[in-house]
Amino acid sequence: MEDLINNFIVPHWGFLVVSAVFALAGQVSKGTLWTKDNIVKYKTDGPKWLGELMWWGRKTMPMHPVVGGLICGLIPGMPAPDDFSVTETVMYYVGAGVSSTWIFSVIKQLAKKKGIELDLPGVSQVPPAPPPVGQA
Repeated sequence: MEDLINNFIVPHWGFLVVSAVFALAGQVSKGTLWTKDNIVKYKTDGPKWLGELMWWGRKTMPMHPVVGGLICGLIPGMPAPDDFSVTETVMYYVGAGVSSTWIFSVIKQLAKKKGIELDLPGVSQVPPAPPPVGQA
C-alpha cells in the first residue's frame, strides 16, 4: 500500500484532484444546470442567447471534461511530472477530464461499500411501481 501511495498517488495528486473535482462538478451540473427543463425555461422566458447556450451546453456535455482538462493543462504552474512539456501537460489533464466519469463511478461504489449513498441534486429517483392492472 505504501508503494502505491508513494509511486502513484503522490506524484500524480494533481491529476487525481482534477479528476475528482470534474467528476463531482459534472454530476451536479448534469442534474441541476444542463436539464431539459432549464432549456425549455430559458428558451421561453429568458433571452434567446441564454436558451441557445443551455441547448448547446446540454448537447456538448460529453466534451466538457475534455475541454476543462485542456484549459487546466494550459494554466501555468499546474502540477505535472517534471519532464513534461506543455503539450504533454495539456494531454495529461485532458486524460484527467476523460477519466473523471470513471472516477465518479469508483467513488460512488466505494461509498456504497461503506454504507454511504451518494444522492446528488437533480439525480432522478426510481419511480414507484405502477398499480396493478384494473386499479387506479
